[in-house]
Amino acid sequence: MIWRDAAFDPRASWTFFDAEDGPWVRRLVLSPCAGDPSAQQRLLGEEARLTPLLRDKLLHSLNQLSFSLALPGERPVILDGVGWGMRVERGMAASIELRWRLRAPVDWEPMRDWWGVAADGFEQALPRHDPPLCAQHPWIA
Repeated sequence: MIWRDAAFDPRASWTFFDAEDGPWVRRLVLSPCAGDPSAQQRLLGEEARLTPLLRDKLLHSLNQLSFSLALPGERPVILDGVGWGMRVERGMAASIELRWRLRAPVDWEPMRDWWGVAADGFEQALPRHDPPLCAQHPWIA
C-alpha cells in the first residue's frame, strides 16, 4: 500500500494485491466536497486489473531496495503540506511502514523512486480521477 495525505487536496491510497484471477489495484480517495470545505467528505473507491508484468516489475524492484533507516535530526513543526508513505506486508508475520512529510530523507531516494513508479503504474491502470492524482513527484520542488 502507498498513500498521499495532502492538507488541502484529496487524500489517496493505492493497494495492489493478487486475487484468483490475477493482480489488482484498489484506489481509495477521500475528497472534500467541491465548493464547500465544511461539507462532509466523500470516499471514492475504484479497482482495476494490473498486468502481471507490472506486478512482477514492482515486486522485483521492491525486493531490490536498499537504503538506510537512519532518521534525520529534528525538523521544524509542519502545519500543512503533504505526507507520503508506504506499507509492505508479508502475510500476518511481518510488515514495515515508512512515512514522511514534504521531502523524505535523501537516503530514502530508492524508496521514493519506487513510490513514484508504483503510483504512476497504478494510475495508468485505473480510470482517470478528477482532479488527477500524483501529477508530479513529491520530492521535486
